[in-house]
Amino acid sequence: MIYSTKKTLAQTLMEIKAAKPKAKGIVFHDLEKQVSKPTVSVTQPSIKDKGKGIMQEPERPLTKKDQVALDEDLARNIQAQLDAKIIEEERLERQKQEEANIALIES
Repeated sequence: MIYSTKKTLAQTLMEIKAAKPKAKGIVFHDLEKQVSKPTVSVTQPSIKDKGKGIMQEPERPLTKKDQVALDEDLARNIQAQLDAKIIEEERLERQKQEEANIALIES
């Protein structure tokens, strides 16, 4: 690269960035210089987290006791919904019978 004195710092930095290899984290070794098997090393990208976030506890799997309690609660809720549905169906059936009786009496 030939640098002229009229280039700005930003232009120079852009040229340097463009001259760098694009594949980050992969290192190729020259086979002629190395007798043993070639190695590829991968570097992890830098983490910009400065640790100022809120620390969260990792979720633990439920214990058997907790799972049984949740299952019982779910079973109670489902049973309550079924009971409510049955009661509603019985109420509608009684209402239909009463309407049929009224219609029979009037005719």
